[in-house]
Order: sequence, then structure tokens, then C-alpha cells
Amino acid sequence: MLPRRHPSVVAMLAAAAAEAPDVEALVDGERRIDYADMLASVAAFAHELQALGARGERVATLVGNSIEACVAAYGVLAAGAQHVPLNPLLTPHELAFILADAAPAVLVVDEALADAACAPARAAGIGEIVVVGPRTRRLDVPTGRRLALPPLPAPAPPPSLPLSPQAHRLKAATTHTMRHRAGWEIGERKRRVD
Repeated sequence: MLPRRHPSVVAMLAAAAAEAPDVEALVDGERRIDYADMLASVAAFAHELQALGARGERVATLVGNSIEACVAAYGVLAAGAQHVPLNPLLTPHELAFILADAAPAVLVVDEALADAACAPARAAGIGEIVVVGPRTRRLDVPTGRRLALPPLPAPAPPPSLPLSPQAHRLKAATTHTMRHRAGWEIGERKRRVD
């Protein structure tokens, strides 16, 4: 049996939460979270990011391996934002360069890295900084609190770009050349020319 296909990793998480809500999804030391709570946490954080204006924008995450890192990554995608994951081992100079270049609307930062990240984030013009971690702000929602994932707009169809007459000729010539080089004869039926 072939595996099912999902339109996104967030949809895959939602399907896992529907099929096996009580199965452990994440383990971080003594902390454990099942699929239902993970989906609820992702939905709550996605709503928060949308309230901060992140929808359609970039959101950078500077978080070590933790439940917060997973919830933040899925939450960014569920909010309709672009995820910019940052390596916690970056130097302040590297971090400042990447933040200035990526220009995220929001930075989600681990409490252990907040002191080093806040100054470069402010210098890069990031308006919203969300500090997370087990001592400051946990992203896992207490059991019983359930929010639905925020609705996302339907993906736009790819733009149809008209080709100029020169581009059509180039495309035809390139196709002919590639077929000729590969040993294919042009005609109604493609057959290998030996």
C-alpha cells in the first residue's frame, strides 16, 4: 500500500492527530506531548503569529532542539508565513547579517539565546520578538485547550507567462537539439535511432 499524500506537513500533523491523538509525538527530557496536544499547540501559536502580522511574511526561529522548536516551526507554516530557521550556533555577527538579509517580521528565540539575539534583531528592524522556553514561555498548550488551525488562503495558480515568438523558436530549437543529441527521431512516434 502506498503512503497517503498530504498537501503540507501541517495537514500531515492534523491527520496524525485525528488518527492517533493520544500517541506520543514529541519527547523533550521529562516533557512529553501527544499528537492532539501538539496540533492544539501549533494552532494556538499560529493564531498568535497571525495576530502579530506574520501571515505572508517571514518568521525566523532561533531555537534549540525542543518542543518549542517543533511547535514554532509548524506554527509558522500553519500561520501562512515563511519559516527562516536559524542555527543556534551562529555568531552574533552571522546572526545580525542573516536577520538583516532575511528581514523577518517576527523572531522566535529560545530563552537561552535571547540576550545574544535581541540586539541584532532590533538592529535589523524586527518589530516582534517572542522569547520561548521551559522557564519563560512554553509553547505546549495545557491539555483541554483546543483551537482549530487558522484558515489559509487557497494557493494561487502559477502565473501564465506568454512566450514571445523568439522564445517559441528557441524552445523548439532546444527541444529538437536535445532530442537529436539523445538519439531520438522526431516524428509522430518517438523511436531510438541506433
